[in-house]
Amino acid sequence: MRQPQLFQLMSILLVAGGVQAIFLGISIFRANRTFQNFLLCAHLIVFAIFIILPEIYKYYVAEFPHITAAYFPFMLLIGPSVYLYCLGFLTKLRLSQATIHILPFVINYIYLIPFLAKSAAEKRIINQSVMNEGIPTDFKIMWGIYCVHILIYLYAAARALGKTKQMNHLKKHFNIQVKWVRKILRLNFFIWGLYFVFFLIYQIGIDIKYYSYWTYFFGFSLSAGVYSFGYSLIKHPAILTYGNPKAPKYTHSGLTEHNAENQYQKLRAYIESSRVYTNAELSLSDLSKAQELSSHQLSQIINQFGNANFYDFINGYRIAYARELLQSKPDLNVLEIAYEAGFKSKSTFNLAFKKFTGQTPTQFRQVNGNG
Repeated sequence: MRQPQLFQLMSILLVAGGVQAIFLGISIFRANRTFQNFLLCAHLIVFAIFIILPEIYKYYVAEFPHITAAYFPFMLLIGPSVYLYCLGFLTKLRLSQATIHILPFVINYIYLIPFLAKSAAEKRIINQSVMNEGIPTDFKIMWGIYCVHILIYLYAAARALGKTKQMNHLKKHFNIQVKWVRKILRLNFFIWGLYFVFFLIYQIGIDIKYYSYWTYFFGFSLSAGVYSFGYSLIKHPAILTYGNPKAPKYTHSGLTEHNAENQYQKLRAYIESSRVYTNAELSLSDLSKAQELSSHQLSQIINQFGNANFYDFINGYRIAYARELLQSKPDLNVLEIAYEAGFKSKSTFNLAFKKFTGQTPTQFRQVNGNG
């Protein structure tokens, strides 16, 4: 029979996508073991769970009845993993910040304990009842909560990116990372928005027999997201090295958290207004004197709020300025722009430009119509 064979082939492809999600997630964390990359790894593994386990449920639920509902609470990790990952591009994340976001996941598992503790025979009867009569009311409510929970977190992540005071800084210095975060948000909005639409359609009486068709469509949407993530990371591997995870903790700088943040805003305003970064000889000591801070304090502020070391922080401004010059001054060659932006040599400029934009200056100029 052709249709069952086709469905089995689709299931094999989906499971392959799920395995790829696990492999990609682990590879990301191993490449740079930061808390932020751990969140991305967890996000992809949850994707894998919702790609693979529904396929096992469809074909082997009689043999493995304990799969039933066991993976549902993982839906409550989708939103927090995206939100905290996005937040990590805007501020320094601490493990304690994540704890409260995991509570709904834990509470949901506690709620499900009576069901999960049922025997295999009882679960087989329940599964058959679901196929004949539909999903129980409490599970429908839980399903709706999952959908709303995810969309609220995605909305919060979008607002954080759009309205935070540090967003302008990110646009200038970490253009690739900002595009990456927006891509994650768009894909998740698309996938889970569709999921929510299906939930609403189901509530108005969709026939249960169409559920299998939806799971294939949903699974392939998740798989497409995984491969899209993988392609972006292959094209821009610098995404995984964002920030400085091994930076020391400064305990004797004499700055409070509030004062340090104010100094950071003052520093940014000074750099943007004075364009001091165009001085190729600019040093940490020079900038700290201009800000009436010690080199130690300035280094702490840049690392904590700029998520970069001094040279990457300053080069970010230089690259942003160089991009403007490449577009607005076609009469200047690449070397002249490098000098004007504050670089000492063309080779240093090319390396920094490729690091921040994923392109060489010449490629950038060609793409933007001034080649």
